[in-house]
Amino acid sequence: MDFSIDERVEAARARLETQFAAAAIARERADGAMEELRSVSKTIRSEGGECTVTSAADGKILDVTLASGFRTDARLSSVLTETISRAQAAARSEAADRASTMFGESFPLVSGLRKGSDERGAAR
Repeated sequence: MDFSIDERVEAARARLETQFAAAAIARERADGAMEELRSVSKTIRSEGGECTVTSAADGKILDVTLASGFRTDARLSSVLTETISRAQAAARSEAADRASTMFGESFPLVSGLRKGSDERGAAR
């Protein structure tokens, strides 16, 4: 059966509209997934219980709390630095786990989050 040029053009236009609609839906899903990943945070307590640190997956420190009665001696800097590093790694690891379920383990965002987590020390 021969189709006229108008029918073929119309069929091609319809296919393009379907593809554009599918792409728009995929973009909305990706935007939603990225928003969820941006909201990931983890709170880690120092090994001795002196402080807690909350970090976002991008490394931003959201909160640092010192335990009641904790003396601010020379150890404070090392305790905070270690706990901050662990909180950042834990948040990145959590974001990588979530991104992996959304996009697959081989997705570049996942490997980037995992690499950043590994370079700065795995969450304990």
